[in-house]
Amino acid sequence: MEYTKDDVPNILQNVKNNPYGIKDTDHLIVRSRDRFVNLDLIYKKILTEKPILIEKTTNDSNKFLLIYKYTKLKDLCIVIDILNEDEILLI
Repeated sequence: MEYTKDDVPNILQNVKNNPYGIKDTDHLIVRSRDRFVNLDLIYKKILTEKPILIEKTTNDSNKFLLIYKYTKLKDLCIVIDILNEDEILLI
């Protein structure tokens, strides 16, 4: 199934109800370490906050860019791949 950015808030709500639905990749772990961003912060943002922006990354995938407020001068950008309505993959 192909998802749109309008579907993302509902899917994020489903994930909030099932935190085991969040999967991460080795790429995410390496990039977060390189950028000094704690993985717990990423999970917390997804589980407790609404993104300030949601954009589809390409036309032929279920990958979306989520932007969250981080500091006064920086935002936190998280790319997700929607696996199904109850699971997302953090990229």
